[in-house]
Amino acid sequence: MDGKVIPDAVLLNPACRGQDWADYEQSKSNFGSLLVTPDYDLIERASQELGFSREKFATGEYLFEALYTTLSTSLDFDGAHGARFVEQWLSAKGSAGYAYLGKALVQYHGAWKARGTGFANTVTPEAWDAFYKGLAEANATLDSSSAMLKQMGPWHALKLAIVFAHPKLESERPKALQAASLAWPDYLTVYSIPMERMHPRWGGSYELMEGVARFALDRTKAEHGASIYALLYERQFREDCDCTLADSKADWTLMKQGFRDADKRRALQPLRTKRFAALACQVRDRDEARRLYEIYDKVRDRSAGEEPDACRIFASK
Repeated sequence: MDGKVIPDAVLLNPACRGQDWADYEQSKSNFGSLLVTPDYDLIERASQELGFSREKFATGEYLFEALYTTLSTSLDFDGAHGARFVEQWLSAKGSAGYAYLGKALVQYHGAWKARGTGFANTVTPEAWDAFYKGLAEANATLDSSSAMLKQMGPWHALKLAIVFAHPKLESERPKALQAASLAWPDYLTVYSIPMERMHPRWGGSYELMEGVARFALDRTKAEHGASIYALLYERQFREDCDCTLADSKADWTLMKQGFRDADKRRALQPLRTKRFAALACQVRDRDEARRLYEIYDKVRDRSAGEEPDACRIFASK
């Protein structure tokens, strides 16, 4: 950390000990707690341990995903306060590490705030100008990042998010996707970003979405079977309010194989299993939904209550 000796208080802090990065959800919570009352020694130590690791959690996520997801969400929510936080982080720790990615995230989220989340015909010309300007600034920031940061999954993820959002960067999309998938072939976000942008709501089609899923499958099937295929569709249709998996071009037989491959290669997660069951319900496959609920009931916390579940009712008939 810039050649400075790390204080004992940093080394002893529970949120900065390596063993506390053993669980994905808890790691997100631990890192998020450091952002509340910023201590830049602690933040830098944690970002080094998480952000530049190539290790995975038992549930399949890379350690850097806990950092990136938490940092991006925090900076999106905090707005101007987040921008000041990043400026102070950069001032304290320099631009070689994740503080610089934070700068690009501030610009990226600022661009989307200027645009708004409505349909294209609701966006004013001035909002479009601000949107494209913010995306261009974020892209330039990424391109001037340190060589070390450019190697990591979060850098590739943000690069994909930018080029798939800016029409003038369309020519960069194949190169960016190729580079990201070669560097991090089983990092789900590498494929989920372009797959989301291929959704009909953004002017794409279900055929294009399936094309991205097949590309991801080709990149990963030798090591991961069909698990990435299933995980991608689960992420896309997790909370999709205007369509269901049945509307898509997904191969349901391949999807079911993906469920099984995911269970073989990643530690069982109750929530993921329940979400797989929800996909089975969307395509009205009662036998598969029942099978998945049987697995879910074996691994879930039975002490926690459950809300009414129409999918479970369908599976149990």
